[in-house]
Amino acid sequence: MPIELSIEAEWKKFCVACFGDISDQQYIDLRRTFYGGVSALYLLLMRMLDPGDEPTEADLAKMRSIHNELMAFNEAVKTGKA
Repeated sequence: MPIELSIEAEWKKFCVACFGDISDQQYIDLRRTFYGGVSALYLLLMRMLDPGDEPTEADLAKMRSIHNELMAFNEAVKTGKA
């Protein structure tokens, strides 16, 4: 069975893991917030990556920086600091 790779699939997994049973309005508001974050990240990536089809060392460094920031935030959430 293939893994579904889509923003919607990630949203559904995130919603179940973090929120469980919520009202319809909460679902709408949280989904909008989730997609807003995804949209901001996508636009950030498109603006910061070097032109061309092949990743540059600078591109990889930028991606590592984003990865590190997201992992630090996840850890802060787990420890109740975010």
